[in-house]
Amino acid sequence: MKHDGQHPFESGLERLEAISAKLDAEETPLEDAIRLYEEGIKLSASLAEYLAHAERRILVAPRANEAPLSIDECQTLDTGEAPAKKAARPRKNPPKTEESLF
Repeated sequence: MKHDGQHPFESGLERLEAISAKLDAEETPLEDAIRLYEEGIKLSASLAEYLAHAERRILVAPRANEAPLSIDECQTLDTGEAPAKKAARPRKNPPKTEESLF
């Protein structure tokens, strides 16, 4: 993906929008439309991969007041399988217990 001074995702998304607009135009010749469609499919897959990578980075980033997650603690994105259960991490501030009024 060329990025012309922008981030690769944004420039790729702009190109995909331009392809979509050209495909919507009735004056686009069939051969050009097929070529644009193929480029759009490849670009769409590339952008989806970029987003999946970004999502994995977010899942393993440490949150405020917590230890960083290991990659093993995150759900696998492409298969939907959850990792094996591990012992829960202790909370920094355990919830307060109050007596029930009822």
